[in-house]
Amino acid sequence: MDEKSGRIPLSYLSQYGYCPRRAALLMLEQVWEENEYTASGRAQHERAHAENPIEKRGSLVKLFGHTVYSEKFGLSGKCDCIEAEESPQGCFLPFLTRRYRLFPVEYKHGVVRNERVYRLQLCAQAMCLEEMYGAFIPNGALFFINAHRRDVVEFDADLREKVTHTATNGRRRPCPGGGVWAALQKMLLGRLLWAED
Repeated sequence: MDEKSGRIPLSYLSQYGYCPRRAALLMLEQVWEENEYTASGRAQHERAHAENPIEKRGSLVKLFGHTVYSEKFGLSGKCDCIEAEESPQGCFLPFLTRRYRLFPVEYKHGVVRNERVYRLQLCAQAMCLEEMYGAFIPNGALFFINAHRRDVVEFDADLREKVTHTATNGRRRPCPGGGVWAALQKMLLGRLLWAED
């Protein structure tokens, strides 16, 4: 969690979706043990974010490592890549002069996998962009680096609801001590506790 803003990192949504206990260990206890696969994935993400932050090719602009956030959902993070295509129906970006249709792309290491938590994280990025720029983003893509394969993900109502539920679940429940931090602790550690309520 970003202590200053109180926002949850976007990457923790997928961690929580995969395993709430693992997400709690990462966020609350700062427990992480890197292996060869996670080290390789981290290095590939660092390369993507270290490239030129803006790359222009005709009517297409690629933004790398672009910071996004949502006040509504209490999220923040970086998009690996946002493809911005000139479009009269698009949104204005404060650092560009035209309207653009936004298409977030999340880079993933390893083999192609149909992981719902990847789609959750990508949709959350799109929802942050929508809030920031007043855009509508119907889809994005997961790019599997090793396979050089790109899978388009539709941001339908069901996926958006899952993002909303995951991001706000802990904040909706009363917690001793109150505040976002207490709510987050209960969200991450308390799935079993909630079952007893």
